[in-house]
Amino acid sequence: MITLEMAIAKIQKLPLEQRNELIKFIEFLEFKAGNSEPTSQQISTTKNYPLRGKPITIASDFDEPMPELWEALAE
Repeated sequence: MITLEMAIAKIQKLPLEQRNELIKFIEFLEFKAGNSEPTSQQISTTKNYPLRGKPITIASDFDEPMPELWEALAE
């Protein structure tokens, strides 16, 4: 267990960004060995696009001036 304790001590000294890289590398090695399941980090980073595929309609006068807005701001 001395080797594991040494590894843990070195990991704890790493900056957070390098720790994250190390975790990704370990997950890669697990995947390569064929004994990996999706981690919570992989599941939580899945992007969700609820509006994908929904039709978008833009009014024909979308870019026209809005005089009622200017009138309201002038008051």
